Amino acid sequence: MRSKIISLLMFLGFTSMLFAQAPQSFKYQAVARDNAGAVLDNQTVSLKVQILEGNTGGPAVYIETHTSVTNAFGLINLEIGTGTVQSGTFDEIDWGVENHFLRLDMDANGGTNYQMMGVAQLLSVPYALFSGNGVQFDPELECNENTEGAIRYNYDTKTIEVCDGEAWVELGGGSTPFICGTPLVDVRDGQVYATVAIGSQCWMAENLNYGIYAESIFTNESHSDVSNNGVVEKYALENDPGNYDLYGGLYDWNEMMEYTFNEGTQGICPEGWHVPTYDELQELVTEVGGPLVAGQALKAGGSSGFNFLLGGSRLAKGGFSGSDVGGVWTSTPSLSHPDTRANVINFIEDADNIQSTTDLMLVGKACRCIRD
Repeated sequence: MRSKIISLLMFLGFTSMLFAQAPQSFKYQAVARDNAGAVLDNQTVSLKVQILEGNTGGPAVYIETHTSVTNAFGLINLEIGTGTVQSGTFDEIDWGVENHFLRLDMDANGGTNYQMMGVAQLLSVPYALFSGNGVQFDPELECNENTEGAIRYNYDTKTIEVCDGEAWVELGGGSTPFICGTPLVDVRDGQVYATVAIGSQCWMAENLNYGIYAESIFTNESHSDVSNNGVVEKYALENDPGNYDLYGGLYDWNEMMEYTFNEGTQGICPEGWHVPTYDELQELVTEVGGPLVAGQALKAGGSSGFNFLLGGSRLAKGGFSGSDVGGVWTSTPSLSHPDTRANVINFIEDADNIQSTTDLMLVGKACRCIRD
């Protein structure tokens, strides 16, 4: 029976990071299904990964194989760059010059009878891998329609540059102030976020989506399915990683805060941004007209540009609320239960108001970062 892989999720994070060296791998997730669309759950499969250069039929500059066991949802977690090498050298891939494509072959029975599952372009150059090649940036790399979307780091100006199809555009950095309203590139995984100025504050206009997938398991007891293991983990609404693109990740409070109780900490936000305090979110609510109308102004399509999409919540026992509600964490613990609860602002689909309340820290909610 021929199988296929769908729901490909790329560049969820880089691993094996050293302080003086760039990481030489990146995480990759996929869901394995058979031709009828049924999930291949709890099954040992073997995979062959090929990095193709130039186009979908280009030469394979690197090949490795993996053996993986799918989980109950058919999810496969790979760390590209750490498999059994068949040919090529991963840290010698020239990410900064050519377009690259990832081809994935699979044998659903765990053998070597591989069948091609598909080829996907690596749309964002893995920034950390690119810089790890020892290249500041290639001054000969032309910005045109063929390299549109390419990202590079300019060590001379301390800025990140993106090709807009015609010219290299600086997106801000150490010596060039970031301009609120321009795209924010998270250099940790290459994801790009819209930003918006509201009053004197600068906000991400999309929910944070940094980290790797963590399955939420329903039990009869309140619990967390993430831990302080040095890897940022995020839930997906209804345990469907396909929801990340729309709603971003759902984080329990401690994971988002990186296991500190320091109000206003950076947490899992990009450098130069932090998890908002309760007072900062209240300032935002006041700026858009107060709590009775803030829900309407801050939700998607509202007048503020905050553009909050209701992506549900991961509940305390591991289930999920629907996408007709949603909440944004603050970095401020509850005054009455500072060890177990934190302040949050909740939105409801058909309500114009917002709810300022507290919730258990082990509940999963959205994270919106604010500029320092």
